[in-house]
Amino acid sequence: MGFDNALVKWRPLAKPGGYLVLSELSWFRPDPPAEIRDFWGRHYPAMRSVDENLTAARSAGWTGVGNYQLPAEAWTGYYEPLKQRLPAFRRSYVDDRDAQAVADMTEQEMSLMGRYSEVCGYEVFVLRRGA
Repeated sequence: MGFDNALVKWRPLAKPGGYLVLSELSWFRPDPPAEIRDFWGRHYPAMRSVDENLTAARSAGWTGVGNYQLPAEAWTGYYEPLKQRLPAFRRSYVDDRDAQAVADMTEQEMSLMGRYSEVCGYEVFVLRRGA
């Protein structure tokens, strides 16, 4: 759906003064190393900094109440099941180039996020709807 689209589409679902809590993949530093910047540039080019996401929220009629970075450990619960299932997935789709490309990209993402969790990750935003 994308962050900006969610801010617009979900606004009518909250009463004035109501809250929205959502997370968004965000840059934590302004100078990401080329390897991770290039990866996300290909796979999620809309990715922005935390401050840029807060600016987008304000532009869509939300006030930032708070925000926090999910810890790197949160990725473990997400990636461990993927790591365990990838070999079976690859075997099941051994002749499917697209499926193998998805598996390759997933493995690359897991490796990069393991090395660059201080550079980017999920930021949780607590927003309040204006009038």
